[in-house]
Amino acid sequence: LYILRGFTDGTLRTSGAGGATAVQSAEFAEKISYGAGVEKKLWRAEWAVPFSALGVKADEKTLVSFNLTAYRSEDDVFAQYAGTLGETWDLKLGGRLMLNWKPGGVGAGALPTFPVITIDTPPGKGVWPGGTMRLAQTPEAAPLSGPPCSANVVRRGGDLLVRVTVPTSSVTKGSSWRTDDGAEVCIRGKTADGKSVVWVIHGFAGGAYELSDEAGASAAANAALHAKVGFQSTVDATHWVAQWRLPLRALGIATKKPVSFNIGVFRSKERHWINWIGTSGPTWKLERAGTLTFR
Repeated sequence: LYILRGFTDGTLRTSGAGGATAVQSAEFAEKISYGAGVEKKLWRAEWAVPFSALGVKADEKTLVSFNLTAYRSEDDVFAQYAGTLGETWDLKLGGRLMLNWKPGGVGAGALPTFPVITIDTPPGKGVWPGGTMRLAQTPEAAPLSGPPCSANVVRRGGDLLVRVTVPTSSVTKGSSWRTDDGAEVCIRGKTADGKSVVWVIHGFAGGAYELSDEAGASAAANAALHAKVGFQSTVDATHWVAQWRLPLRALGIATKKPVSFNIGVFRSKERHWINWIGTSGPTWKLERAGTLTFR
């Protein structure tokens, strides 16, 4: 792990905090071009890092762990590209560069479908019937760096049953989205007056659930659906499980046609955002996500 620090006067320095020796850091820095400039109330820093210095071929598709911090002395502020709750070089919580990646990441091309089977009896706590949906992409559609999550989706009578399993050894039990451990189901349906809508339904490890208006659903529509949705969660030492009961009629869904769908998870321990299909944006951007088919 190499750490390079650039300053306003054009000086480039290295640090051994990332584990590289002084010799290794110096050899790496020799391959880097760095420049800085100050203009009125802003300054710019620019690095040119050859692919060869990273051990990457010029046309090789790969992911490189990365983070960036700027220190502003005027107000004593540190700003990070990926907030790590600590050191910039803690790349377990940092970001990644997608080198030579096509636009759209691993989600580019044909969008996936997931077949939803119909069951007669409630599924148990063990293996659910039907297939398993693998949640292993970041929102940018890159492969997830940590343990993937999984989901199951089945139909029973007039309900869509969704279960999400999140491997983790630690959870928060609050109900603040983007802060506490939670998962979301995003599905396209219709409101009671027949208008198309994307429902965004959050569930938390602590057992609370809510409907979000971020995809455009009105407060009144969300309130009406909230009273008809069922949610429960369970937590143990190795994972937590979110389980929804979603009434298809209340969602405005007829199962004769494919239904746009996505799942998102926030895992607070590593601050991972995890998707079934990374949309290069919010989970509810369903035009870039997948579909459910019913049989």
